[in-house]
Amino acid sequence: MINAASGQAQTLTSVRLVCRNVMCALRLFYRHGYTNALPYYLAAYAGFRAAVLRDLRGVERHVEAAQCWKTQISDPVYGAKAEYLLQEFSYGWIRPRREVVGALLGVAEELREVGDIQDATNAHYLSSRYLALSGACIPAVLEAFRALPTRLDSDPSGHAESLSEPYLRLSNPALGIDQPMLDRVQAALARPSSYASQLAADWLACLCYWGDPRAALRISEPVRALVLERLSTSSHVADYMFFRGVAAAMLVGTARGRARMGFQRELRASLRQLRIWARHGPDFVHMAQLLEAERARLRGAAERALSLYWKTAERASSNGYQNHLALVYERQAILLREGHRYSQAEEALRNASEAYAAWGAHCKVIQLRTRLGQLI
Repeated sequence: MINAASGQAQTLTSVRLVCRNVMCALRLFYRHGYTNALPYYLAAYAGFRAAVLRDLRGVERHVEAAQCWKTQISDPVYGAKAEYLLQEFSYGWIRPRREVVGALLGVAEELREVGDIQDATNAHYLSSRYLALSGACIPAVLEAFRALPTRLDSDPSGHAESLSEPYLRLSNPALGIDQPMLDRVQAALARPSSYASQLAADWLACLCYWGDPRAALRISEPVRALVLERLSTSSHVADYMFFRGVAAAMLVGTARGRARMGFQRELRASLRQLRIWARHGPDFVHMAQLLEAERARLRGAAERALSLYWKTAERASSNGYQNHLALVYERQAILLREGHRYSQAEEALRNASEAYAAWGAHCKVIQLRTRLGQLI
């Protein structure tokens, strides 16, 4: 009862604390007999254990245990709550996130039927978040945000307007990104909440696409502990690490001394973690491949980098990540231009422009067309 009432506060304090409390509850079930809440706690343990270890090894086994007990006990309330935790904490990591989107909407209906409006709303929100992170076209993402139900809390970071703003900035040429807007984002991220953690990943990605990696690292640094240590159960953490690595790779070439070493460390740390997640998470393979390509580029291994860019583009395209595909082509064009292979660089930029247009990032298309004109 205490764990259920204080779960959110515990999560904002430490994911390790929640994992420890869940383990204590499972130990009590083992010693004194289980209740209908057992599938719920098994589902929670699967997610929090992976968050603490930062490794997806063993998640499948714990997920199978939770599903087995959920079927055996067949409690409508705890069954729906357990399924929600499995979709959020486990399937979002070990399955393609585009598949989880529809499953979460179904779970939201189940939770609403049993009277759990808070978790039903959370499942609806998480579905739209995974749709955005998995590279769906921006108009579909904005439509999903507009369809979100009103939250039961008053945190403005969780409102549809705040969630959709990074995507609006990329899609609407009349908006753009300026310093007052960045100051407002930093103020929103200063409030410790689950929405701040997710917004940090969105704005980090947005600024990398926009071509301002220094601002991306600056606004995402204050919430680093919140994302990696407290709210590390959902897979937006992988996007946070990925774009931290991308931003660092963008800055290595222009930095000197300690700053350069710091960006190199950031790139290595992001790549190392994404490799671990990619062993069991299909959506993270191309992320690790892109960071590997960036590292090869920075080491001067141009042909290896180009080979990795092509592999990454193929994988991102097959997974439906139109946004990442566009970024891969853009990074590839930079390497080709550095090697004075201008005709190939022009083709790569055109591919990037087409991919950004298909995604719906019209501001980026205008930016690339200007760069393409300069190259020609």
